[in-house]
Amino acid sequence: MIRFRLASLVLGVLLFSMLLAGCERDQPSGSSSSSASVSSSTSGGGTPGKELVVDVADGVKLKVVFIPAKGKKFWMGSPATEKDRSDDEEQHEVEFTKDYYLGVFEVTQAQYRAINGRDPPALQFHKNGCGAAKVKGMNTDDFPVERVSWDDAKDFSEKLTEKAAPKGYAFRLPTEAEWEYACRGGSGDKDSVPFYLKSGPSKSLSPGQINFNARYPYEDGKGDDDKFLGRTDHVGGHPEAVNAFGVYDMQGNVWEWCADWYGPYPKDKVSDPTGPKTGVWKVMRGGSWYNHGSRCRAACRYVNFPEDMHSDLGFRVAMSPVP
Repeated sequence: MIRFRLASLVLGVLLFSMLLAGCERDQPSGSSSSSASVSSSTSGGGTPGKELVVDVADGVKLKVVFIPAKGKKFWMGSPATEKDRSDDEEQHEVEFTKDYYLGVFEVTQAQYRAINGRDPPALQFHKNGCGAAKVKGMNTDDFPVERVSWDDAKDFSEKLTEKAAPKGYAFRLPTEAEWEYACRGGSGDKDSVPFYLKSGPSKSLSPGQINFNARYPYEDGKGDDDKFLGRTDHVGGHPEAVNAFGVYDMQGNVWEWCADWYGPYPKDKVSDPTGPKTGVWKVMRGGSWYNHGSRCRAACRYVNFPEDMHSDLGFRVAMSPVP
């Protein structure tokens, strides 16, 4: 079954690349200065939580929320009865020994530009991109950045640490376990459900709740062509797409790179897992504007080569104390 799953992933990656590759464009490079400061506020959605607002550059801010994970356990993966699950979603218990922070939103075009001094060369849903017609007349500064590789995401996190991290902290990509725990809003139930929204845990996904291919909802009646945007959207643009931690768009909008190499899950209980030491593919999570509802399930795993870039693939940052 694992061999079949890996073959399916290879085929999926190739098809994914052909369908979503888009086109490349030149973009002038530049530089940006930054003065960092941190302020506290209260979470805007779901259960109140401690937030840090980081001043990145030129009035651009980035917000992270505290994820209370230390000493917590949860069942990672999907129940055997969950519709459309894959073999690599085998449930296993995960325990955390550390808390962490996570981006309230996916990293935006404006944030990426503030750190790097330019947009990604092949950014698609932008006035100068291949998807310009889809966003004509829109300000896409707070759209998620897309068509960034895993290395681009890692590089952004390192630069953000240098420019704007609070003393003693570093930005990074979340581990796959951290991502799923946060996506579920801290729910540790073995009898888990696929979606975690403002209205609470849900076994179904309806058109309009998150930014996904609304023609193919999950366990909830007919699709809706009018609610399929066919593009990315403003981060936080779907009010229902926020979980109990106050984190937005963890399901839908863009896939999100995780730190881990892809590999089979362990069969026994683990603490603070970080995935295999080496591998071929990097993990991405959450589904996107392009995907059916089944791909946006909390347990759904997908992969890409670290150098790959797609118009529905972005990332969000985590933050934790420097070891």
